[in-house]
Amino acid sequence: MLYSNTFSIFLTRFFPNLANVLVWIFFSRTLTPDVNGAYQNFWIHTYMIYPLACLGLHQLLLTYKPETLTHFFNLLKPRHFTSYLAWLAGMGIVFHYIQFSEHPVNITLSFFLMVIFPLSVILESFLIVAGQFKALIAANILYSVAYLGVHYYFFSSPLNLSLIFGGIAVIGTIRLFAYLFAAQKALTTYKIESKSRVEDIAISKVKTLWVHMSVYDTIQTYSTYVDKFIVSLLLPSATSAIYFTGTQNIPFLSIILSAASGATMMQLKGEKDKPEHALFTIKASARAQGAVVFPILCFLLFSRHEIFWFLSGESNKYAASIPIFVASLMMLPFKAYSYTTILQKYHKGNIINAGAIIELSLSIALMYPFYKIWGLPGLALSFVAATIVQVAIYLHFTSKLLKVNIFMLLPFANWIVKVIIFGALFFVTDHVLRPLCGPLILFSVQTVLLIVSIAVSLFTEFKLLNRHGIAHAKQN
Repeated sequence: MLYSNTFSIFLTRFFPNLANVLVWIFFSRTLTPDVNGAYQNFWIHTYMIYPLACLGLHQLLLTYKPETLTHFFNLLKPRHFTSYLAWLAGMGIVFHYIQFSEHPVNITLSFFLMVIFPLSVILESFLIVAGQFKALIAANILYSVAYLGVHYYFFSSPLNLSLIFGGIAVIGTIRLFAYLFAAQKALTTYKIESKSRVEDIAISKVKTLWVHMSVYDTIQTYSTYVDKFIVSLLLPSATSAIYFTGTQNIPFLSIILSAASGATMMQLKGEKDKPEHALFTIKASARAQGAVVFPILCFLLFSRHEIFWFLSGESNKYAASIPIFVASLMMLPFKAYSYTTILQKYHKGNIINAGAIIELSLSIALMYPFYKIWGLPGLALSFVAATIVQVAIYLHFTSKLLKVNIFMLLPFANWIVKVIIFGALFFVTDHVLRPLCGPLILFSVQTVLLIVSIAVSLFTEFKLLNRHGIAHAKQN
């Protein structure tokens, strides 16, 4: 069930991410860094505002069963909906004025984007909990095709951002209505027939967790984009494009890990009094996440020159992004574990937020001294240093909740074996093939090797889980 839910959530988010990656590659190859930077800055500003607009609702929904969420929905009054829509309108205005000086996009369009994005993210979380994966996958496939079509149809030099984002607003609205239809169907399916079916959770406790999750989601998003946001405001668009390219999120990795985290939360529902089950589930998820993270880490380290050759073309215009990219890769090993899942399950939002605030504050404090020492790569390193502190905090409190030694939380032996195997595999491949073939062939071989490595590693983890079960998990 854990891996099945992970795969379904991954498919839900795969196609929009694929469309984004294809547009990013196309624009990186065809546009100059300053024009590409102007386009990417628009998205950076969007990502800085939308978590405020979501108010953490999309994270909160993943904590409860669909029956419980339906019960909560029935408790809402019209004033709750109108208040939230007014909040979204305010976020649209803030978004408009943040990016207006560089991108004079119509204020009405800004408003619609800040309504469409948050509502779609929130409804998507509910539909995931309700298991409406067929509707989600179908809607996102159609949206992704239309997204590519909008960028192709309105592509010009210079870019007309109003036309591009206007088209995105239209197709986003259509997808939103599809989500609303599916959500209405799910609400009818899970209509509460008796109060005994609902988890016995105090509303005050839900509100407290909601506040904590809202703050946490905002801080986590800011931890990802605050450096890019500062660069977009203080440095030229061309420099912003170089930094953004070097610190670009690894395509599809975030949705894989998000899917694993969401599936783990779904698996943990109703198991509050069974810490051994929670420990088994979180370690099984960590081994699966490691089966993806560590092959990708080794692939990116040995393929970095080919990747930026592919993005830059013959001009090599993004060569300056490579040192930034290597520095940002040091964050990858920390993504092989869902550090907040147990804390969220036990409603420890205060601990989650404390760690997030410390991480963001420390990152910002280290940005300037690290920049003075190492330049733009130092900005990425400041977040690596802060993340180490955050991870230590989360593991400490998780071990206290589950009443186990902190080293029992992590599948160290499993991860070390993966690092050795995949590191050796890509090292040998790189040193054997690099003198014999060009960058395109080398990159193609490494990409195929990556896909095979992840597939074999995941299959192995799945077989081990089925064969040995909880006993195997406790031994590791």
